[in-house]
Order: sequence, then C-alpha cells, then structure tokens
Amino acid sequence: MSRSSLYYGLQPEPKTQPEPRALYIEKVGIGRRGDTAYGWSYDARKVIPEITDAEQIPVRFLPSAPAYDEVTIQDDIATVCWHASVDGDNDVVGYRVYVRNRPRGWNYSSFLGGHSVQEYWQPERRWVPEMKAALFQLPSSSTLVIPTTEQCVEIKIPASGAVYVTVMPIDKYHEACGKQLYPMSNEISIGRNDMVKSQEVMTPP
Repeated sequence: MSRSSLYYGLQPEPKTQPEPRALYIEKVGIGRRGDTAYGWSYDARKVIPEITDAEQIPVRFLPSAPAYDEVTIQDDIATVCWHASVDGDNDVVGYRVYVRNRPRGWNYSSFLGGHSVQEYWQPERRWVPEMKAALFQLPSSSTLVIPTTEQCVEIKIPASGAVYVTVMPIDKYHEACGKQLYPMSNEISIGRNDMVKSQEVMTPP
C-alpha cells in the first residue's frame, strides 16, 4: 500500500466546537482572599448563561461618597448627619461610620457637604506617597464602627483629643459580592474645642 493511500484512508478527528463566549460574568464570593486593591475581599467569576442579549445585562453602580448635611453638638454628644448617597441602581442598604482617635491618613482636596460642616474638615496641604496606601484601605476601627440604616449618628466627644469621623455607604449587590471598600466621605474631626464653640453660639448675649 502506498503512502498516499494510507493518508487518504485515515478518518479525520471531529472538530470540537469552542465554548460560547460568556456574555455576562459577575464577581462572587467563594470564601478565599483575592485582589483587595479595589475593595474586593473575594475574587471569583460566575457565568450567567441565561443572558444572551447585551440589553439584558444589569447595570451596576457604586454609591457615591456621602456629603455631610450638618453637625450639631449638645453637651458632649455630636450628632453627625449626611445626605443619602446617590446610587444608579438604588440598592443602598446602609452606612458604616468609622470613628477613630487619629486621622485615617488621607483626605480629599475639596469638601463635599454643607458649609457649616466644613469647619470640621482639615484638607491635606500636599499629597505624599504614604497616602496612596491608606487610600485603598478601610479606616482601622481603633475606636468604633457604627453600622446604620439612618443618615445621622450620635458620637461621644472624648474628654481630651478629638474624634475623626468617616462615613461610607454600602449597597446590596456589591455587599453580596464581598466588596468591602466603597467611596468614603471627607474625614472630619470633632473635639472639646468644638463643644466650647457650640456652647458660645447657643448662649444668648
């Protein structure tokens, strides 16, 4: 038998069809640490085969950084209030308020909130490399973390020093995915001197 007859007598292997390209993939938590640079505690992919049309893909939004509304002080209690975060898919489920005894390590260069609250904000004069690492971290809860579904919290002012306050929104979709870091408010600080100023304002002439 010639070489050519052997060649033509072989049956070609059937070609396997490539898997269809996933149209929609969601991040989900699977119980292991992943990329935390952008606030994800888990990093896994879940293909949604039912979605076959681009128009069916749900649009997901992160909530905006909260803007302060007002700060009122009565005795040694400060009531901090903020406006609701804007979220395109309207699934904000609450806020976490971080109350610390020292600054978080960075702040915005402009203030988001009411003019009366701006006096409690200390803008950064210049950016330094150490701020970049703090920018992608949650404020460590050296004092207190207050979870709330409201837009006001009461905070006790210490006998000495000041408290540093950050408000962070949470939404339903990203929370289910394991996301931990969201856009944060400006950090404000409230101390005993602010109590004195508040009392002076409340005292009639």
